[in-house]
Amino acid sequence: ELEAATMPEAVVESWYMLLRVIHHLGHFESTGTSREVAIQSRNDVKTALLSFARARADIVFGLAHDDLLALAEVPLAGAGGRPVERKLGNAAARLAATYLAGDTGANGQSHASTQDVLRVLWDRAMLPEQQLEREAPGLSSAVRSLVHQVVRAALSAPNHEHAAAAQKLGTPTSAELAAHHEGKSARQAAGAQPGAQEGADPQLMRKHAARLAAASSTAVLEAGDWFCAVCGTTNFRGRKTCIRCRLPARSLGNTVV
Repeated sequence: ELEAATMPEAVVESWYMLLRVIHHLGHFESTGTSREVAIQSRNDVKTALLSFARARADIVFGLAHDDLLALAEVPLAGAGGRPVERKLGNAAARLAATYLAGDTGANGQSHASTQDVLRVLWDRAMLPEQQLEREAPGLSSAVRSLVHQVVRAALSAPNHEHAAAAQKLGTPTSAELAAHHEGKSARQAAGAQPGAQEGADPQLMRKHAARLAAASSTAVLEAGDWFCAVCGTTNFRGRKTCIRCRLPARSLGNTVV
């Protein structure tokens, strides 16, 4: 249904279509709420975008440069005269550094990430299109185009060349991710499964190594991410059940990065 759907013309409707795709892909936590309720919840959306962006770090390298340039060159303005939220401001700064200043992220930290693009797109997509056009002619068109590109990429297999580029650069927002998970032990969240520990079963360790090699080719992994014992799916730290088969994170045989 989602793959066959026509892309909406309105910017905000395009954004909500992207959220429905991300929900369809399993990046929203299972809370018992309906899809339409979940995509309206700021906290649920924030968590889902984080999960999706980490799983698809390749996407930023396949987006149209002209559209990213248009997104990066218009400064953000805080609502009601308030300062721009810190993480959003950091994301916008990385976009500007990458696409305006030409910093390609040689230091492994400054290159804009998929997460940065999604943060800024979220902020822009919630504004009336007339306001976007007042800020910069063509901005609403660039935002709409980028959202459509992310939707198409999300419904396609990862680009391995772009994934390799993302892996080489590392995760630009690792400090933010660490802050997001402050107070949570990665091993407690994943149940301290034996595959990542010294003295674990050799066969389980071989499975873990194979899963790690396969997952690293398409996603940026961090300590605490875990592999499901039943289906082998990669799950990001903090997820309490497998994104695919719903096996609890504390189940025997799961392994931790």
